Amino acid sequence: MFFFAAYLYKYKFTIVLGILIILLSLLPSSTIPSNPVTTWSGFDKLAHFFMYTALSFTIFIEMRCKALCFLKYLLVGLFILIFSSLLELFQKLFYTLERSAEIADFLANLFGIISGFTLFSVFRWIKS
Repeated sequence: MFFFAAYLYKYKFTIVLGILIILLSLLPSSTIPSNPVTTWSGFDKLAHFFMYTALSFTIFIEMRCKALCFLKYLLVGLFILIFSSLLELFQKLFYTLERSAEIADFLANLFGIISGFTLFSVFRWIKS
């Protein structure tokens, strides 16, 4: 139990962001307020990009990796990509009227993960 609690504490910001992403991804699109920003055709892709940039940057910061880091970062990045793909698939299967799974969303998620890793690498380089 203590081991599990330690992980919950260590990854608290990642967990909060992950839950927030799940909620935002599964909200019916009709609940999103309509304004010039949210009705812009690229808003959805930009939201995907920034959500996954924030998630990947946060988890890489919280990992505090000391050995075999590149492999661990790669595996975590793949896990985040699988997580985002499952959310997209879930949208397609259960929200067919209001939500859809798109390749462009997948690519925005992928580029977000890559940019989160890039930001983390720059942050770590500056810090050292």
